[in-house]
Amino acid sequence: MVSCVRLNCLGDVHVDRRPECEALSIPAKHSIFAQAPTPLSERIELPVVVQRLPGSVPEWQTPAKKKAYMGPMSPWCNQDATFLHLGVDPKREDFMNGGYSFGFAPMGWQDDVGTVIVARKDKKPLLPEHVAALTKYCREGLEDYFQECAEGNMTKERVLKEITKAKFETYYKKWQERQEDETARTQVSPYEI
Repeated sequence: MVSCVRLNCLGDVHVDRRPECEALSIPAKHSIFAQAPTPLSERIELPVVVQRLPGSVPEWQTPAKKKAYMGPMSPWCNQDATFLHLGVDPKREDFMNGGYSFGFAPMGWQDDVGTVIVARKDKKPLLPEHVAALTKYCREGLEDYFQECAEGNMTKERVLKEITKAKFETYYKKWQERQEDETARTQVSPYEI
């Protein structure tokens, strides 16, 4: 069995009261490991693979479940999973064809994502704290850089200088310092496992 993380959609978090990231174990022969790692995770030398949890979106599309959720977005929305798929190849612009483009996730990861499983491609343990920090790094730590680049105020090369193992390690330490939970504040770095 491999320790990985269930990254929950809005409905699972706000209606079913599940944590955003929760520990999960899957068999080492799970189909998730046949996938390619997300480009951003490869760039920071922490290759992760992401797979939708079967049935998550249809469950949240039922009238009863939709009614139970009162948020501004769909209950099956999972922006953290989308941000894990940001493209980081400055020469690749395949967004309109469903592929990766610099600063954008493929269309298939924009809508109807639902809850997902996140695992390390190398099958080493991946902890909820690691995924929580990684998703915040993608959303909070990098979003402004990609936006500045899209507006023509920053080069792609400059953005890429922010997407490195060293930058994520620094972000992880600062993320830990902000956590109230003792486990999160003291959790080993994903690079030390």
